[in-house]
Amino acid sequence: MSASQSAAIKAAYTGTKPLSILDGKIYLGSDNTTPALGDYRIGYELAPLGVVSIVARQAGSRFEPYQTQAGDALLMVDTGSVPADKMFAEAVSANTLITWLLRVAGLLLLTIGFALFLSPIGVILDVIPFLGSMARMGTGIIAFFLAILVGATTIAIAWFWYRPVLAAAILAVGVVAAAAVYYLGRSRGAATPMAAPSTGIAT
Repeated sequence: MSASQSAAIKAAYTGTKPLSILDGKIYLGSDNTTPALGDYRIGYELAPLGVVSIVARQAGSRFEPYQTQAGDALLMVDTGSVPADKMFAEAVSANTLITWLLRVAGLLLLTIGFALFLSPIGVILDVIPFLGSMARMGTGIIAFFLAILVGATTIAIAWFWYRPVLAAAILAVGVVAAAAVYYLGRSRGAATPMAAPSTGIAT
């Protein structure tokens, strides 16, 4: 930062914090040798000239985000000469990954929520030890079953307007997965042996 720039910054500054220029950087604070909480140090770096690829809306001599019909503001920048098809493909891949991560996180939160909602059943049945543990296993399976069903229904409803066939497929997969979890839980519950009371002969 040159001396002329420093003078122009000090002349244009209207803030309340004391301003000083140190090592080519702007410092906002009482003492630049002993920084305190709330002080600012602002520096600038010059980006070297080079080829960049931009997907945006041109407004005169500048670029601004393009407002899509879906509601998102589109602004993508990449270094070098990158074809538009590749930029869009990379953006779609990143968006797909984020979407599936959010879906998995949503299913996990739904499972936890339903499990917490059904947890009092296990607490009530803890008066008999093996009934409490069996109830917790059953409520966990039911919570997972409900999470898959509700999650798949929510995702299908979100996709129904744009891709009804995909929405129907997601809903069908969710129903099949939920049914599989339900029947697997029933088969495991039926296979779990009941603890028989021990008998003895009094002497």
